Amino acid sequence: MANKELDLLVKSAEDLCDKEQYHEAISIGAELVNRWPRNMLSYYIRGRIRWGINDLDNALSDINKAIKLDPNFSKSWHYKGNIFLSLKRFEESLICFDRSLELNPEYTYAFNGKGNSLCEMKRYEEALVCYDRAISLDPNDADPYNNKGTVLKKQMRNEEALSFYSKAIEICPKSRYFNNRGYLYFTHDDFDHAVVQQNQRQRGVSEQMPQRGIGNRKSLTGEYFSLPVQRQCVFNFIGNDFGREAGVEFSFAAGRIEIIAG
Repeated sequence: MANKELDLLVKSAEDLCDKEQYHEAISIGAELVNRWPRNMLSYYIRGRIRWGINDLDNALSDINKAIKLDPNFSKSWHYKGNIFLSLKRFEESLICFDRSLELNPEYTYAFNGKGNSLCEMKRYEEALVCYDRAISLDPNDADPYNNKGTVLKKQMRNEEALSFYSKAIEICPKSRYFNNRGYLYFTHDDFDHAVVQQNQRQRGVSEQMPQRGIGNRKSLTGEYFSLPVQRQCVFNFIGNDFGREAGVEFSFAAGRIEIIAG
């Protein structure tokens, strides 16, 4: 009975993490560790949740405990790699992803993570090999397409990058994928397409966070502003650093959007 309860809680937590609903999973992680303190899965799950909420030191501590309890669980090594990646400890992250792949040579997420580490280390061709392997193992996972698009953009292979960003969006229309594609348009002075991407991105954000009332759940740029100001919106939201340089900021209050002069 206890093992069945454990399995159900682990599955519930993983489902929430897969949806990036990490805060909703915090109580499950705490319950797992309290009830099964000697089970590797308890620490793996809590570590994964803590990584998702950017509590990186505690996440690393939990994952290390999981690895100590079972050093042959490939997912623990994968998430240790993710944590090191978030900490910008890229060489260490690469070692962890390689260990994960030693334990499970067809683990898609570890190939994707390894590609991310290699990308951060500017080893772009090796990163592309990893993303291609991840895509071949699971062509329905959007992240490797998006990440490959980012590497191609860094290599100035913009048409190819656009196709991979578009494929990621086709599979899973997450706001960050629209953001990446919109930024690619924006940096090449294709403002009209960039505005469309920002509209799509904002629509996704408002669906995910309706309690914030962003733009009354309507298109952020198209609903309120003329095209020249829409371009400034894109300037801010797709390229935040560039937007600050332009002196454009935005205030969200009572479902309205106001421009604050810089």
